[in-house]
Amino acid sequence: MSKVLKNWSYLLISDVIQQVIGFVVVILLARKLSPDGYGLFNVIISVATIFSVVAQFGMSNVVIRELSLNPETTASFIKKIIIPFRILSFVVAIIAFFIYNTINVTVDDTRSIYIVLIILNLSLWNFSESIAFGHEVTKYSSILNIFVSIVWLISILAIPEKFLVVNTILLVYCLLHFVRGVSYVAIISKVFYLPQLFKSKKTTLSRLQFFKMVLPYVWLILIGTLSLELPIQFLNKNASLNEVGYFAVGYKLMIPISIAVSTAFKAIFPMFTKLFARDKLEFENKLKIGFNLIIVSGTLIAIISSLVSKYLIPMVFGESYSSSVLVFNFLVWFSVISILDALLSNGLSSAYKERVLAILATIDVIIMLPLLYYASYFGAWALALVKLTTGIVFLGYHLYVFIKVLKVDIFNKNLIILLSFYFLSMTVCLLINFEVYQVLILSIITLFFVKIKNSPFVATLNVIKKIINKKTNI
Repeated sequence: MSKVLKNWSYLLISDVIQQVIGFVVVILLARKLSPDGYGLFNVIISVATIFSVVAQFGMSNVVIRELSLNPETTASFIKKIIIPFRILSFVVAIIAFFIYNTINVTVDDTRSIYIVLIILNLSLWNFSESIAFGHEVTKYSSILNIFVSIVWLISILAIPEKFLVVNTILLVYCLLHFVRGVSYVAIISKVFYLPQLFKSKKTTLSRLQFFKMVLPYVWLILIGTLSLELPIQFLNKNASLNEVGYFAVGYKLMIPISIAVSTAFKAIFPMFTKLFARDKLEFENKLKIGFNLIIVSGTLIAIISSLVSKYLIPMVFGESYSSSVLVFNFLVWFSVISILDALLSNGLSSAYKERVLAILATIDVIIMLPLLYYASYFGAWALALVKLTTGIVFLGYHLYVFIKVLKVDIFNKNLIILLSFYFLSMTVCLLINFEVYQVLILSIITLFFVKIKNSPFVATLNVIKKIINKKTNI
């Protein structure tokens, strides 16, 4: 147990430090670059991220699982399986990128080199991290990530203003991550490849068996990445780099929320898995509590964010990013829906329903991508609006499938009341422009839900209060 807690602590500390530093870097880059320059930087990172999925070929989960079960076969597994697949998938990714770029001309030849380097760096990192995690060692990832994040921030601060252009930033970014990737490979070689302990047995897994194992993960990761990264590519193609910059700022303001959510779900996932296996009724009760907490706390955060965004974004990023305000307002309300959806996904994963998840994700992408493509002609705000509206629709049918597949009863009167609070608050924040009217109407809505008999709103606020008090006492 102590090893699990230790590994989790390493990851948590690393994740928080990275995200905080990353958020500061986002602000610095957005302010120092023009919206179109910041947009170009995000387009290049986005393209590299998409094709790095091909280079990584969904191997991480399978590698981690196989090495955790058979650590003594590590050297043989790396030599026979991982290295050949890594080299082949990297070559395929580069060929696919150049074919794509020839057809779409997303970036020029000079910047294509940066994309190739980023794909290589991500592949090296993923190769090393999956091996280390397979041996239940997370400290190397954490230490390297923290170190590179700090140097990355210092570099952005140290580069003279006149040299702070997209090409310089990309060069520094690629060099830092190349050093990170190569360093990790060297550590893995010394710790998990060369020692005799990890050469004592030959792996019995064939390349064909490995290929069949990774295919489902390739699909899941690819469609997940496409849904996140293609909006940026659509804006670049159909609108302008300025619009990419506006969307990127609005989207990356979600970083503080993502820290809290990802950390929470990492913590509750093992609990959900055990509860589903041992006590389905308690599993159902915990899901209801989770839904209530997310809706109430998420709605309150979204209300505050919507009210202050018109002042906060220009102040933090500069007046040139005023167009990001509407984008952010749509996305912050979308984030509440997204978190609820993530809770459903955790529930399905806990019940070993990965195939259902894959089907749902595929349907979502097929419906959403054409809508996002069309919306991109109108700019970043339209793209964010489509994400919000499709997110609401998807949550509805995901909830229906969830209830049918797991046979749980979580759609009740309390949930309907709390969802009504969310939708009414969202409507006021997005459709009414005058702040005085917004605050007045929101106050009336909140008072109404507080005064409902046996109000789930009040009950949930009391749960939140208890959680805060408990953490404060600790």
